[in-house]
Amino acid sequence: MALFRGFPWKKVPGYIVSQIFGAYVGGALAFAYYYSSIDHYDGGVRQTVGAQGTASIFVTFPLPWVTVGSAFLSETYCTAILVFCIFAIIDPHNLTSKAFTPLAIGMVVATIGMCAGFQSGYGMNQARDIGPRLFLSSVGYGWEPWTAHDYYAWVPMVAPLFGALLGGTLYDFLIYHPQDPPVPQRRSR
Repeated sequence: MALFRGFPWKKVPGYIVSQIFGAYVGGALAFAYYYSSIDHYDGGVRQTVGAQGTASIFVTFPLPWVTVGSAFLSETYCTAILVFCIFAIIDPHNLTSKAFTPLAIGMVVATIGMCAGFQSGYGMNQARDIGPRLFLSSVGYGWEPWTAHDYYAWVPMVAPLFGALLGGTLYDFLIYHPQDPPVPQRRSR
């Protein structure tokens, strides 16, 4: 948004920290909710992967046969679709009611997950993966959430950057015309 839509760059660091913190808290809440089941399943020995691995409840990992390169392409692809669709949804030349925006974005995320998220878990947002990984490291999983699957943790941090740039660039190149008048907003009844 800062690169393509004028979001103030000075607010970007605050948003990054807030999102990572929120995802950390979300991981903690999920861990508290599932604690008894996780403890029963792994016997109190926290494992990231393997027969009693439970880290994938919180963070993304590729399927065992998916290479890091394929997972990188998958995350880039999913994020490009997400950003392209978000730009279409928030484009004042397209949507006639802002009330539909959250539902539309939620539907896009769900659709991406169903259609293209199989290989690597469709992280699509670095904070969504970094926050829970930090949480897992603080509750007994150690460094394994960062090193498992050939140090896969860098993929959901870097690939979404490329995907967001690709999706934003494609939308602006193919569709966006800022000089066109926006569609008037309809009033809710």
